[in-house]
Parts: sequence; structure tokens; C-alpha cells
Amino acid sequence: MRRAEISQWRLPIPREKLSAYIHSARLGRGISQDEMVRGTELSLSTLRKIENGTTTNPGLFTLHRIWHKLDLPWDALGQVTQELTSSRRRTP
Repeated sequence: MRRAEISQWRLPIPREKLSAYIHSARLGRGISQDEMVRGTELSLSTLRKIENGTTTNPGLFTLHRIWHKLDLPWDALGQVTQELTSSRRRTP
């Protein structure tokens, strides 16, 4: 895949969960989970938990590795994180 194609990834759609965005981006890039593990130095278990939504709030260091490997736009991180944060707020 050429670098120009990779840098043209989409921003999250409204209400898109972090897990769905990462999974979709990985598949859209044609990257296997094994390649992600090698490229991010995360465990396969961690990656699977993030992609299936079991881990809904991974650490910043973990997200940085994923974003870097998938070459995702950094402003997308704020959009999916904001969705996660706003959905967890309690109403008084």
C-alpha cells in the first residue's frame, strides 16, 4: 500500500466507538492482528480486547502505538475519546 493511500483515512462517524474505529481502520489498511502486535509491541490479547470493546478506555501509551501503526489522524483520537467520555457521565 502506498503512503498516500494510508494517510487518507477517514475520521470517526458520529457515535462511533473506539473499538469499531480501530477495527475498521486496521481492516481498511489490510493489516492483520499479528502485524499489529509486531508493529505496536502490544499483546494479541490486549489488541483483541480493544477491538471487541472489552477494554473501552485503553491508556494513552497504548492508543499512541495503535494510532502510529495505523497512521490515523490525531484529531480522530479526540473524537472517539470524547464519545467514550460523554457516554460514561452520570446524571445527577
